[in-house]
Amino acid sequence: MSIKSVLSRWARGFNPDKYFSCREKFYKTKSSFMKMYYKYKVLKTERSAAYIGLRDNVENKDIFENRPVLLHGIQGLFITAEARIGKNAKIMQNVTIGKSKGVAPVIGDNVFIGANACIIGGIKIGNNVRIGAGAVVAKDVPDNTTVVAQPCRYIQKSGDYHYVVEIED
Repeated sequence: MSIKSVLSRWARGFNPDKYFSCREKFYKTKSSFMKMYYKYKVLKTERSAAYIGLRDNVENKDIFENRPVLLHGIQGLFITAEARIGKNAKIMQNVTIGKSKGVAPVIGDNVFIGANACIIGGIKIGNNVRIGAGAVVAKDVPDNTTVVAQPCRYIQKSGDYHYVVEIED
């Protein structure tokens, strides 16, 4: 991690390493007092207009398979505690992942979620999916697909998946 990125994260007031460390300790500890302490630390970090649910009443498993990349910090995120998010997720700012009728989304591995996207309901998002900025996704998305707009449209399906498309002159 470069000095510039460390300083910019410090200036914004969000330290993802400390935040996810507290989340991991919350799930690993057996002591109810320490659970309350780590929950307090997580909620204190989230007080800046964000909510990422903690699963303290279900199985002791986090929402995330591993730490996601929060490209713009934790600002504006809402992720319900019942959601499941796979490995290597990249999530932009102001994303909503919510449940509908008591059922939450299941999101696969290597998913990129653009700014202001909404993923709602008991849907399944496949692996290697890109969800564009401002997309409202309320139906299942197959693997290796790019989703844009509202209502969501699939604009690309391919086995060769890239986050960045290079354009040659």
